[in-house]
Amino acid sequence: MAKSKKPVIPSARSIKIGALSKLYARGVQDECVKTPVNKAVNVRELVGDAASKLRSEGIESAVTEIKALVAKFHHEISLVDRLILLAGALVKQSPKHALEICDYLIKSETKPPIDTYLIAGTVQDRLGDRNASKISMTAVINSMESTPAQKLAAANLLVRFGEQELALESAKKAFVAMGRPLNQVSLLLYIAQKTADWPLVDELTLQLRAAYREGRFTDARESPRTHLNWCANEQWNLEVIRQWNLRTIPKISNSAPQVEPLGGRRIRVGYLSSDFREHPLSRWVKGLFRHHNKSVIELYLYCVGWDDGSNLRKEVLSHADHLFSLSRLSDQSAADLIRSHKIDILVDLNGPTRAHRLGILAQRPAPIQIHYIGFPGSVGGRVSITSSEILMFFRKIRIKCITKD
Repeated sequence: MAKSKKPVIPSARSIKIGALSKLYARGVQDECVKTPVNKAVNVRELVGDAASKLRSEGIESAVTEIKALVAKFHHEISLVDRLILLAGALVKQSPKHALEICDYLIKSETKPPIDTYLIAGTVQDRLGDRNASKISMTAVINSMESTPAQKLAAANLLVRFGEQELALESAKKAFVAMGRPLNQVSLLLYIAQKTADWPLVDELTLQLRAAYREGRFTDARESPRTHLNWCANEQWNLEVIRQWNLRTIPKISNSAPQVEPLGGRRIRVGYLSSDFREHPLSRWVKGLFRHHNKSVIELYLYCVGWDDGSNLRKEVLSHADHLFSLSRLSDQSAADLIRSHKIDILVDLNGPTRAHRLGILAQRPAPIQIHYIGFPGSVGGRVSITSSEILMFFRKIRIKCITKD
């Protein structure tokens, strides 16, 4: 989004874009959804092959594809709504292309949907442009026409940019206006934890406890990052992360590369993270990278964050044999690149944190995939492997030492 252009915030849209986006992100293009007048529509009719055209030919080609579908199928979902649907589906798996759609809508529409700014702000944050993200989210919160749900979503990101008071007050009002719904508790709880509003934290966790006693984990939709801050019940911990994993990474590839014998080569180990910058994780892993035995380990670093120009980033990256930026690649393209490097062990350093790219691991680009240090708990088990599989891997490649003495 161009920083010089002041956002023009329109009235809220009636279509439930979020529900459609989730279907498209899951690859359920043949599933039917309801339009605002309760008419069933096949999801493939809405966007067709626009995502692939966007990646290969650009935004104009994607728009042309969707315009043709609008003309062919005469129902109530407009070109603009379909583009928002597509952008929402691409936020995590292809953030660069999601932002291209938002930029197109801002330039071409007199009043782009508010969701345009929510999606743009989310992607701008993921790509490291926090000033632009702050502008987008502030505009949503300050608009009299944003829905309570949109304001709560914007506040959940804005609280990280030094606007704690605005974020907290806006989020509290939005939550009450929505009727204190269980499925929105986690969003407000994150803000309450960030702003140290402990009475509000107690109030919200009481609501979650009551729901979990009734087994309502699916309804609660709590984020693992808020959950482990208050809950010591390990059974609840595992169920929350399991539900999050199913929601966030619904489609897992069963096709992993075969283990390649060493034959005198080094083990190829790749680390995937958004935090190779001035971040606590980089302080934790710089010693790990430094002490890898380079006669045995060939070190690949895959960055899905941004370059903050810090000395810490430079120090961390200096230990890599190979460095690749994946932040603007789709999950599939990033996985294809990793697979082409014939990585033996891929280590995710994010876990279920805000900027994770676990969708890359869902493509199974490496025979061994594990999570380490970025999150103090399980990632749900579906994109990583078991200890017995790791032992089998080392038996196959016959390696005895991976670190210096």
